[in-house]
This record gives sequence, C-alpha cells and structure tokens, in this order.
Amino acid sequence: MPECTINSLRVTICALSIGTRLCRRAQKHSKTLSKQHYLQKPATQQQRWHATAQPDLSRSVGISSSIVHTGIVPPYHHRDSGEYEGVSSAPKHSGNETHRAKSSRALEQELRYLKDPMKLADHIRYTLRDENPEKSVELVRMASKDMQCTVSWNHIVDFQMTFGRVNAALKTYNEMKKRGQIPDSYTYLLIFRGLASHAHYPQALEKALSIYHSMSSAKSPVRPSIIHTNAVLKVCGRANNTDALWGIAAKLPELGKGAPNNLTWTTILNAVQRSAMVDSESLNTPDEKSRRKGKAVLEGRRMWDDIVGRWRKGNMWIDEELVCAMGRLLLIGEKYEDWDDVLSLVEQTMAVPRGTTRRRDPDREEPSIAQLGNPKGAHPEPDDETLQPGGEFQILPVGQPDSSGKEAPSFKYAVPGKNTLSLVLEACMKMRMKKPATDYWKLMTDGTRYRVQPDLDNFNALMRILRFSRSSGEVLELIRTEMPGAKVQPTKTSFWIAMSTCMRDKNNPNVLDCASQILDLMQNKLADPDVRTIRLYLDLAVATDKGANIVKALHRLGPSLINMRSLLAYGFSGTGQEVDLRTKHELVTLSRTMVGCYDRLLNRGEVPRETYSSYMRERSKIAAFVTRWCGTDKRKREGAGQEGKVDVPNENPVAMPSPLRERNQVPRWEANRRVA
Repeated sequence: MPECTINSLRVTICALSIGTRLCRRAQKHSKTLSKQHYLQKPATQQQRWHATAQPDLSRSVGISSSIVHTGIVPPYHHRDSGEYEGVSSAPKHSGNETHRAKSSRALEQELRYLKDPMKLADHIRYTLRDENPEKSVELVRMASKDMQCTVSWNHIVDFQMTFGRVNAALKTYNEMKKRGQIPDSYTYLLIFRGLASHAHYPQALEKALSIYHSMSSAKSPVRPSIIHTNAVLKVCGRANNTDALWGIAAKLPELGKGAPNNLTWTTILNAVQRSAMVDSESLNTPDEKSRRKGKAVLEGRRMWDDIVGRWRKGNMWIDEELVCAMGRLLLIGEKYEDWDDVLSLVEQTMAVPRGTTRRRDPDREEPSIAQLGNPKGAHPEPDDETLQPGGEFQILPVGQPDSSGKEAPSFKYAVPGKNTLSLVLEACMKMRMKKPATDYWKLMTDGTRYRVQPDLDNFNALMRILRFSRSSGEVLELIRTEMPGAKVQPTKTSFWIAMSTCMRDKNNPNVLDCASQILDLMQNKLADPDVRTIRLYLDLAVATDKGANIVKALHRLGPSLINMRSLLAYGFSGTGQEVDLRTKHELVTLSRTMVGCYDRLLNRGEVPRETYSSYMRERSKIAAFVTRWCGTDKRKREGAGQEGKVDVPNENPVAMPSPLRERNQVPRWEANRRVA
C-alpha cells in the first residue's frame, strides 16, 4: 500500500476518534440545559443556514458529520476559505436548538392525548397553576392549528390579568384572533374585569372602550350584554371618568334585554361617590368641598327615585349591595337630613322599622348646630323644584296603589346583612344617637328575625358609638360576653377603642376597675401587648388625680413592662418580626410617664415614707432603661443618617410629660439628697 494512503487513513482515524469524544461531550452537556435555554432567542438566519448545510458540507469534504457538527476543522482545511466561514460559530446555538426540538416533540406528544378541547382547557389551567405560562402558551398555539380552543385562551388571559400583566393579556387577545380563534362572551368579560382591577394602567379606559364599542359592530361574533356593560362601567368608575360612564349609561334601553339591573345602578352610584370624594380633595375651601358633595348626593337622590319606580313596577329587584351603595352616598353629605334619610332608606327597602322619628316630622325636636358639629348651609338646596329631598324614601306597602292609581305589583324586600348593620351604625354615629344604634343592634342580631351575624368591623363601630356616650361598662360587656358569643376575636384596635371609652368616662369612680378588666382581657386574648392601650390606661390613672389609682396602675403595669421589654428585644411572638419605630417610641413615652408618676408620688408624699426606697429603685430601673435605649437608638440613627426626623424622641431621655416637670419642681427626696 502506498505510504501516502497510509498517512491519509491515520489522519482520518484520528479525526474520527476526536469527533466521537467531542460529540459525546456535547450530548452530555445538552442534557443539563436549564429552562432558561428554552426561553432564549432563536438562532439567526445565518446560523440556521449553517445548521442545514452541515450534512452536505461533510459529504463534500469527505469527513464525518460529527466533526462538522462540533466545529472541529481538520488541519488540512484552510480556515480562510469562504466555503467554511462561520461553521465554527454555528455550534454556539446547536444545543439550544436541540433542546427546542425535543421540547416541541414533547408538546406534540402531550397534544396526542388532548384532542378534546375541554381536556385541553383543564390541562392548561393545571399548567398555569404550576406557574408555567410559557408551556401553556406553546401548547395552545400548537393546538390552535387543529381545533377551536377558546376556553384555553381564556385561561391564559385570566392568568395574565390576575398577575397584572395587562399588556401581555391584550396581546394574547389579539393573537388568538389572528390564529382563527373566536373570542366568546367570557373572553370579553375577563378583559373588562382585568382592566377594572388595574384601572391605574395608562390605557385601561381607552382599551376597554375600544373593545366594548367593537362588540357592537356588525362583524362582531359576540353582542354586548348587560354583564359586559356593567364591567365597562366599573372600569369608567375606577378610572374616575364620569363622562364616559354617562355616555354608556345613556344608551341603555329602558326595558327588555340590556336594560340596567341592580348591579348597573350599584356601579353608577359607587362611581358618583368616588368622583365626588376625589374631586373634593383637589378643592381648597370647605364651602367648595361641601358644594361638590352636595351635588353628588342630589344626583344620587334623582337616580334613586328612578330605581324605586322600576322596583315597584317589578322591572328590577333590589339587593343589599345596591341599598348600601345609596346609603354610603348619602353619608358623604354634610347635612343632617342626608344622614337621617339612611334610616328611611333601610326601612323602605328592607322593612326594618326606624329606631327614631323622621327628621322632617313636625313633632321632632331640632338638634342644635353645635351638637351636630355641622355648619349652617353645608350644601345648597336642590335646584330641581320637582324633587323634594326625602320623598324618594317614602314607604309604599305591598298592594297599595301608587300616585297613578294603579295597584303596585308584588315586590321583594332586600335582606339586611353585615353591610347594612355597618351602614346604620355609621349613620347613628354621625347623628350622635346611642339609643337608636343599640336598638338596631338588638333588632338585627337577636337571631329571631333578621339573624345578622356581626363581624369585627360591626363591633368596633358599635364601640365607637358607646365611646362618645361614655358607656365604659357596656363596652366591657361587649368585649367580655358578646364578641366571644359571636366567635369574633378582638384586635388591638378593639381594645384601644375600649380603653379610650374609659378615658372619656374618667369621672366615673369605678372606671379604673373597668379599665383593669379590659387590660386583663387584652393580655389573655392577644399574643403581644398593645403599647398604646397600656399607655392610655396609665394616662387614665393620672387623669383621675388620685394617688391610690396611680399606685394601683403602677403595680398593675409591672409585669406588662417586662413583656414590652421582651417585645422590644425579640420582636413579635410567632413571627419574630422587629417592632416598628412608632411602637418603640410609644414604649419610651410610656416609660417616661411611669417615671413621672413615681416623681409625683414621692414629691407629694402620696405613699408611706418607709416605701420610698422601693419606689426609688423602680424609678431608677425605668429611667436607666429609657436612657440606655435612647442612647442606642440615637447611635443607630446617626449611623443611618436619620437624625432630625419628626418621630425622634426628646434628647433628654427622662423628660416625662408630667406636671412636676412642667413646673420644674424637684422631688422632695431628691432635694434632700442634694442638700446632704
């Protein structure tokens, strides 16, 4: 055999062995690719050309295709030749394309068992629940070639809207139409609902109106129903665009299909209230704000007159949500008649008897302006002479003829719930009426007629009403008996309201005992003490101006102070979260108040002389704690560059809000020590 042939075989065998080893290494590396390789951009056109040209190139030069695939060029091939330019750079994306091909084959294998659109939709929802939206989109794209899978596209749109990806959801909606998938009614509803939830999106209202008006075109497969109209109205309301809202509402028919229902009126009333509150914030004078709110209340009254007319004719029904929307609109007014009409509204729509006489009754005594805290002429009288405020809330019993002489058809009253109870309590709170509030509470929660199960907000609202009437005993009974009976767990806010009620009732000789029981309940119910409530308890003892009460409060707060120091050092129990800065400053203020109480007792001689040493030791411990914490906190603030904030404590660590410090008096025991 010629020597040149033997050398050629040796070179070929060497190249084949090297190519085989490199090919195995590339295959092993391709198995370890992560999901990020799947999400990379596809190869360029030049790289795809080289990938397809590799087999032909290997045959033309007479070497193994594995060598060309791995980018290894034999030594006798010149790199400067234009025929091989770019071959060595093609394998940079070859592993990624292999992974793409494998993933595509895997998705095709899945679609073999998902021929039913319902099964495909369930699988897409399961995949989205596992937070794999890329796979879901690819599956739906591949399935769209062979079947109508609108429900699967709806799942993707809903997923993207839920997570705030508004732009991606709109692109998905446009893509499904381009792929021949016909949107259904639920597709438009999901888009409108998502845009309403993300009304802060810059083009939310514009996109919603564009899609809604496109549904009315002749080529649209889905005609807009009242459900879509309500969703678009919610977008307009949350975007604070009343012009667009009234433009859509004006085109609704009076009767029949597409006529406004209870949810339509609820959305409009909420939008009117929201617009009034937002507009009043931008106004400067109180008169302008009152005038703007009064205008919104007048609009609501006119709408309610139309709503009640439809309801009495049997063209629509009224629910609790609609009644409370109208009631909340009345509560933003600054006139006593608006608040009083809330009770008439509940009586008219729910058959709940009023707890007091009507404001416009001639036998009723007019409350004073000073008592109500409402300036005269809060908002102007209605311009429309045909509308008399309060007349739209008249009661019309079932079967009684109306003004036209026709007998009213049978209609159903709305069922009161927690929202109604909260509405009535807020109206009574504004009118400063305790007895009607407690009567409503007993009537609606007694469990015989209305059977309303009150929640935490209802209990807090009732305690606020009891607070302005200084009913500390009733608040204690509410927390101790009624809240456990309703299976409601009181919070820090509940105990703070209860303690502030005792603070208003400070002239009661038994108020400190009531406050002590509230403090005991708080320690039994809450895992961590509320510093504000404990501080208010000590302020109550000081407000009674009795040394015995102060001594009792200091002895009572001894264990609580240890718990609060642990809270400051270790954070909240269970979570270990660090205490916020406001709570720390509340604790420092409480400690300073305790130091001031010790100074008062020692200076005025309100404790026996033989107990001075024990009180001095307790005072020194608390003062040392305040000094130590303030020094540590000051160093932290200087290191963080936060010095000069409003929440920074006083530089004097033991400066306490005490009458002794205000008069610059020195305790008697301290003066004697200085003389000695």
